[in-house]
Amino acid sequence: MPTLRSKASITRGSRLILALCFSAGIASPQAVTTLQLPALDINSVGQVLVQDSSSWYLRNIDGSLTPLTIPNGTPGVPDGVLATWQGLNSSGTIVGSYAPPGGFTSQGFVRTSAGQYTIFSVPGAASTAPIDINDLGVVVGTYVTSPTSGGPTRGFLRDASGQIQLIDIPGYSYTLPQGVNNQGQISGWVYDPISFARRGFILTSTNATPLLFDLPGAMFTYAHHINNLGEVAGESSDGVAFIRRSNGSFQTVSIPGAIAVWDYAINENGQDGVFTSLR
Repeated sequence: MPTLRSKASITRGSRLILALCFSAGIASPQAVTTLQLPALDINSVGQVLVQDSSSWYLRNIDGSLTPLTIPNGTPGVPDGVLATWQGLNSSGTIVGSYAPPGGFTSQGFVRTSAGQYTIFSVPGAASTAPIDINDLGVVVGTYVTSPTSGGPTRGFLRDASGQIQLIDIPGYSYTLPQGVNNQGQISGWVYDPISFARRGFILTSTNATPLLFDLPGAMFTYAHHINNLGEVAGESSDGVAFIRRSNGSFQTVSIPGAIAVWDYAINENGQDGVFTSLR
């Protein structure tokens, strides 16, 4: 089974970089805001979902941090659950998943900015992991049917009414949607355990023919969030971050002093949420 590169699997000591603009693929020091927390997502108003070890926060546009937890007593959720927070939209609605203490299965949730929760699972799934939500309330993510890690990982789309469609790109055992924009474009990556190929993809709908792509020169390509301009943030297996523009061209993202850069999110304002391993 491949390493699934969950956005939640980030070690303490990585650094959050908000790259506000780029020049020749290099973020200048004047265009970079550096914090001590890795970024998981950034919305169009500049709010950032960040993680510190097993804790998650919403970084507001004024720089303040709002802790993210599921309160005990939340309807439909057992007390003491371990929650993972993955994506947010422009209204501050956040998606993620939770598992009971010591549990091997997870359920998905949608949390509004007012703190209201909707709990859901893909029918027949042992675990459901929402990854992103757009401004229309459409959620994408992954699910597994085995309670252990031995089975393949597939994708899903949940529309605003709660209807779920499955996403399974032919020829690949693992289909991992990571982002959805307001036009309904879905981004992510696929894995084939026979050829070991890992490639980025863009879908215009759950049953459309996928556009598969690779960062030139990269052994493996991981695509993450897609903004409303059709631009995709991602990285290669050797820690080269990129933005794939809507015309198919690539711009690499480098940070002075970094030995590796991982790019998880981009908004329409040119703000890029990345985290780095620094010398």
